[in-house]
Amino acid sequence: MLGEKENDELRLAINRDLDCADVVAAARRILTRGTDADHVLLTVQLQASAIACELSYELCSQHARHHEHCRISAQATQRAMGACRELLQVLRP
Repeated sequence: MLGEKENDELRLAINRDLDCADVVAAARRILTRGTDADHVLLTVQLQASAIACELSYELCSQHARHHEHCRISAQATQRAMGACRELLQVLRP
């Protein structure tokens, strides 16, 4: 997306994609650490990940018709958002 001519129009979407990637990466590290993660911390991290994915999806889906990378990003963030929400359901006491 950074290489697009309409970079200014996509700047907010790029920032949301980067935020999403960072938040989800942190959740992945907590989930795959191989130890008993704190339930509250994991829950909050997954909630933050779902929100970050949703925000990214909202903007990427608006540009998906015009940019293939936005379509791919929108699909990926939608799947990640669903995975976070599924894990949250499993973690509920």
